[in-house]
Amino acid sequence: MSKDKSHITVFEHGFLRLGQTYNNVEFDGTLLKAFQKHYGEKGVPYFTLIHNGVKFNEHVGVIQVGKTLIEVLPKADKVTHYTEDDKSLEKDTWRKTLIGMLKSVHGFEVKTTSSSHLKLKPNTILDLYFELFIKEVEGLLHKGLVKKYRKTEGNVTALKGSLSFGKHIQQNLVHQERFYVRYTSYDVEHQLHYILYKTICLLQHLN
Repeated sequence: MSKDKSHITVFEHGFLRLGQTYNNVEFDGTLLKAFQKHYGEKGVPYFTLIHNGVKFNEHVGVIQVGKTLIEVLPKADKVTHYTEDDKSLEKDTWRKTLIGMLKSVHGFEVKTTSSSHLKLKPNTILDLYFELFIKEVEGLLHKGLVKKYRKTEGNVTALKGSLSFGKHIQQNLVHQERFYVRYTSYDVEHQLHYILYKTICLLQHLN
């Protein structure tokens, strides 16, 4: 399945119905089951299940259900008759409008789904989320990364911390200039920064 064929754009409060085609993607039984699985027993705030279909709520943004990326745009007017060109133009208009609004508002709430497999499609709201993330990381770098204490062990050339006697004898029997020790470091190398680094690597790969 190509990236283009796995992308659907809908409006808030819109519907996806079994057997209908959206952006050249058929809403078939497999996709309906994926929505039902994503919804689970407790439900999600982004959409509700209806008979042989899905109804989206007031949330806008992007979610991935199964292998399909769903882009939900705001809808402010109620026009009932469209040509295909009109529909495409309207989606582009509201996508640009939403992105412009989000860029101009600081501190807006962004909710995330549990999926970590969202695929990048150029000029979607997902691009904006990526851009905001990068800007936040840049801000952290300018302010200075947070340091944390972390426990470390290994061979060093200077005795510090506590000597791990068993491993020291095992590994340094012929290297008496080394010490196998356990010690505490206070630096920027910790789990939170590892996560930021891995995320940036993922975004670079997607883009």
